[in-house]
Amino acid sequence: MIDVVLVHPGAAHGIYGTLGNSLVACEPPMWCRLIAGYVLDRGFSVSIIDAEALKLPPVFVGNDVSRMKPRLIAIAVYGNV
Repeated sequence: MIDVVLVHPGAAHGIYGTLGNSLVACEPPMWCRLIAGYVLDRGFSVSIIDAEALKLPPVFVGNDVSRMKPRLIAIAVYGNV
């Protein structure tokens, strides 16, 4: 069993139509990595699921998280306006 699973969800590429597949950038999971470092420094186990980079649909992410049986799940959602 893992203590914490951090999920970097997929971006809403679909809102741009077919242009989203080639023109929308894939951001690295910076906040997930920062949080993971904090969690690891305190002696807990952590895993990151980068749904955006892996192009995983939400149902697959949910199945993966369910199989891990974590004590805590965090979804890192952020953006710049």
